[in-house]
Amino acid sequence: MKYFKKQNLIINDEWYSSLIAFDGKSYYELGLGDFSELYLMARESSLSPDKYVKKLISSKNLSVFDGDIDESLKAYEKLIESRYLDFPNFKETWMQSGDTPKKGEIFKNLDLARTLEEISKTKRKSFYEGRLAKEIARFIKDQGGFLSFEDMSNYQSEWVEPVSSNYRGYDVWELPPNGQGIAALQILNILEGYDLKAMGLNSAEYVHHFVEAKKIAFADRAKYYADPKFNNIDIEYLISKEYAELRRKEINS
Repeated sequence: MKYFKKQNLIINDEWYSSLIAFDGKSYYELGLGDFSELYLMARESSLSPDKYVKKLISSKNLSVFDGDIDESLKAYEKLIESRYLDFPNFKETWMQSGDTPKKGEIFKNLDLARTLEEISKTKRKSFYEGRLAKEIARFIKDQGGFLSFEDMSNYQSEWVEPVSSNYRGYDVWELPPNGQGIAALQILNILEGYDLKAMGLNSAEYVHHFVEAKKIAFADRAKYYADPKFNNIDIEYLISKEYAELRRKEINS
């Protein structure tokens, strides 16, 4: 689960099949597995998942759009016109006033509020084994997708060991694949070989090296990162200093 400080906002992101929610203090991006993980962590700690879910629905998702979201929607404007206007529920959710929400505009997503409420009341079971799971599977099938009710009901969260790399004296930890967190470690390992301070913040040289390091890591992400249950991935080598030195030679300085 990703955790950032942001404004009070709750939206349903159609593009990435995840829930993004702001409870006034914290920002959560909730993927399909995160409700399971939230309740799994609760069993191992004093965490009360219902408290956080209830915070998200307490205002019935009454929100004020901030500038970042407004700009994101503008960037997708042409894509919205060509692809999403005919997408089920898009207009009802995102164009309640006839247009996409603007900065400062009040926004409600009552369907998302009811979904979160049902998840809380059923202790996540509806989302994986009950009515919500069946509705998700039906919708995905209707859209030509492959996620099934059996996929939802068979999902189990699991504890995994994090991996780390040292960047200039700091140990940086990430979750291994099947996530993509180790891309950050690869980027840091590559950048460690440069004097970024001497380049100057946001200088052409600075940006060039950051972009190229990211391109290398993301190319590896596309080629190698996968569920380790179905693919043999040498994670230790990918996040090693040795490998970073090899890939760093591909960047023109």
